[in-house]
Amino acid sequence: MDVLWAHCRPADGLQHVSAQSESGRLDLLLYFLTPNSPGTPRALELAHALITRTHRISPWLNRRYLAQEPLTTHEGINSC
Repeated sequence: MDVLWAHCRPADGLQHVSAQSESGRLDLLLYFLTPNSPGTPRALELAHALITRTHRISPWLNRRYLAQEPLTTHEGINSC
């Protein structure tokens, strides 16, 4: 969890992180403070961006875990 905090930016709005590891996986629960203004990314998009950025920057995560797949329209990301 510390690695997420290390790469978190104030604009991410991250408030709390919980993690639980199981065989072959890591479950994260992220709490965000998200303002209700037009154009603000939703929580799923914020979480995906934070985890992707953290994985890209952190050598420890790069060696230990696979990168996330991109979000799809079905998962809630706005299509352009």
